[in-house]
Amino acid sequence: MNKIIKIILFLAFGFLITPVALLANEKIRIGLLVPLTGKNSEIGQSIIKSTRLAINTINNASIEIIPKDTQSNPEVTLKAAKELANSGIKIVIGPVFNESLIYLVS
Repeated sequence: MNKIIKIILFLAFGFLITPVALLANEKIRIGLLVPLTGKNSEIGQSIIKSTRLAINTINNASIEIIPKDTQSNPEVTLKAAKELANSGIKIVIGPVFNESLIYLVS
């Protein structure tokens, strides 16, 4: 879990020092593919809390987190990933579990 927090902080910090992010007036929207319901919901909730804590620490109102529930199910994960892509989100963190990657690889 500590490794995930470090990765999230690294990514968020990377956006702060990027000239494009500094010059852009639009929000940086980051999608999260995490299990919010089902057997792994506690892990998903913890990831969302960690991500929001990292964003609050950075104190940049232009970064927005958009979580999507994967239910630890590959088919639901694919549907959630498509929803994020269709809404124009270019940065996606997740899915958390390897079995959820089955349909996303292609």
